[in-house]
Amino acid sequence: MNKRLLKGAFILTIAALFTKILSVVYRIPYQNVTGDIGFYIYQQVYPIHGIVFTLMMYGFPVVIAKLAVEERKNNSHVFAVSFFVLTAVCLTFFILLFLLSPVLANIAGDRELAPLYRTMSASILFVPFISVLRGMFQAQEYALPTALSQISEQLVRVVVIVALAIFFVRNGFSVYVVGAGAAAGSVAGAAFSMLVLIGFYLKYVQPVRFHFAIPWKTFIPIGKNVIVQGFFISIGALTFVLFQLIDSFTVITHLEQFGYSLQEAKRLKGIYDRSQPLLQLGFTLATSLSLVIVPALAANLSRNALHEVRNQAGFALKVTFIISIAASFGLAVIAEPANVMLFTDSHGSAVIRTIGFSIFFGSLALVSIAILQGMNRVKDTLYIVLFGLVVKCMVNITFIPIYGIHAAAAGTVSGFFVMAVYSLIIMQRLLNMFKAYPFQFFRIFFAIGVMTVTIWIWQMLFTRFEFTDARFAAASLALSSVAIAVVVYGGLLHLFRIFTPVEIELLKRKREGVEREN
Repeated sequence: MNKRLLKGAFILTIAALFTKILSVVYRIPYQNVTGDIGFYIYQQVYPIHGIVFTLMMYGFPVVIAKLAVEERKNNSHVFAVSFFVLTAVCLTFFILLFLLSPVLANIAGDRELAPLYRTMSASILFVPFISVLRGMFQAQEYALPTALSQISEQLVRVVVIVALAIFFVRNGFSVYVVGAGAAAGSVAGAAFSMLVLIGFYLKYVQPVRFHFAIPWKTFIPIGKNVIVQGFFISIGALTFVLFQLIDSFTVITHLEQFGYSLQEAKRLKGIYDRSQPLLQLGFTLATSLSLVIVPALAANLSRNALHEVRNQAGFALKVTFIISIAASFGLAVIAEPANVMLFTDSHGSAVIRTIGFSIFFGSLALVSIAILQGMNRVKDTLYIVLFGLVVKCMVNITFIPIYGIHAAAAGTVSGFFVMAVYSLIIMQRLLNMFKAYPFQFFRIFFAIGVMTVTIWIWQMLFTRFEFTDARFAAASLALSSVAIAVVVYGGLLHLFRIFTPVEIELLKRKREGVEREN
């Protein structure tokens, strides 16, 4: 892998992480401005943006770039076919979503959502332009346009969403108008991203021109590969968004069956949705590992270096296990002060405490899916995700009418749990990983236990202090607990020698590689 390609991969990884973090952070002020019902409205339509954004970021551009490199002499055919096929598919989905928005709103249990679905559907129209242009630049190993378009898209989207929310709320508009403004922000971000890419295209040294005389024998294979492979590549990154999509179509109606009024159900769904930014932040590590592990595993697999594949997969899983289990247990302990710190009150803390364990199971599942993709086990990853989605859907439908909103949290945990178990069983069968790789499970669990007890004791001691501002007190407790957890847990990992000398050397090499790229 040449130096330019490595640098491009590093740039894209940093851009992806930045956009992920920004996507999490802005939701907190949005909830503070619009309240729980306003946040519920936004989360009902957000999954549509999430699906579109993921396909534009992870799926279609990667496949288009790959096909263009393979068809170097006829790469203009690849770009033209990709554009035509994506335009046809996206235009169809746009028309269907626009026309069927009242039906979707009825399914979701809130007819007033229909205009928001219509507004959000417009973002689909930018997919062909953004995907093909990103794929074009990535095929030429020029990562900067893709990275800047991702960052600018998210920045514009966040600024427009928050600014419109503040403006509409201050001027007395309804929360549904505020939600429509948020949907418009997603469209504005996609439009700006397209303009950035077009600007790079017009100024590029060696522009690629479209050729519209396309042989029909290449049209169908290229178009099929772009759509099918683009979806398969994105399946891991789409999982969390699809879980949210299931919630958006099942929670409200089944909370009404539980006995709540529509207004009460909306408020509870908004409180439940407070957990989504925290989960997304918790999945950031898994997302970053997924971005870098697939090409590395594929390269070793092509050399039949099964031992290296096992070591890389084991190391990725071990790091994921160590960090994600600490995040889940840590969030369980500080759920209430973190909730007050971020969202002004403690409503829904028990739900956050429960659903937080999705960080552990979900991270293991997402990294496992990435490993299986790197090993060309694409169908396995599809079955894993489908299995998790079915479990999530069944738990929601069956148990929300009986146990209320807590069943939705249990459904998310259950879905990721079965995904993690299923994917780990497949990897064990392929690599015999858990016998051949030193995971040090017992020592990790002991360190987690000590960390959890230490934070709990600190919280008991903290109640002796008096604060005049409850939110400041909650923030102080949450942040100090995190700091203590990091010190205690990190110290125990070092004391127990959780990482072997080989793994420590690998960590040093990765850090030095990042510093050289900088």
